[in-house]
Amino acid sequence: MQGIPAMAFSMPFEGGRDCAREGLLPVMRELMLKSPGRGRIWNVNFPDCEPQNCRGILRDRRPAPIQLYRDRYEETRTEEGLILRGASVPVDSDAAADGTDVRAIMDGYISIGTLACAVMMG
Repeated sequence: MQGIPAMAFSMPFEGGRDCAREGLLPVMRELMLKSPGRGRIWNVNFPDCEPQNCRGILRDRRPAPIQLYRDRYEETRTEEGLILRGASVPVDSDAAADGTDVRAIMDGYISIGTLACAVMMG
């Protein structure tokens, strides 16, 4: 937002972090030499796989209008009352369109794209 190039990184919440650990520095070095464009930031997503199973990098991915997981709640009834516990269910693999960041990471690729910055006026 202030004209300073920025990068956003996402990795799996659990498991598969070695792919991000190994891929982070090479991706950062590559992107530091490029401009994401005025008013944009780099958006990098790492797949949930081990480094040897990573299929490579897909560039120019656009953000998917879906998330990897759908939120839902599990109900448990106890003597004290109803307890709701959050649980996530993975989306179907065909829910992500080709060319999107979600499709790339579902297929085992590191995804690189850009996002527009939201400018806050004060």
